Amino acid sequence: MLAACAQMPQSYTDLHWTDLQGDRGSQVMARDFGMCEKLVEQRSQLRGCMFARGWGLAPD
Repeated sequence: MLAACAQMPQSYTDLHWTDLQGDRGSQVMARDFGMCEKLVEQRSQLRGCMFARGWGLAPD
């Protein structure tokens, strides 16, 4: 089980993720990132996994 205290690398935090399902908070985002990081084989797939968990990237 992944704890809500999971840490996201600063390079991914700086991407300005947006919660597509409301306002679940940074701890939930970090937990979902930790899960996706363990599930995908390549970092290039992280964005798709995060999107499936309800996170998108804010437009510039």
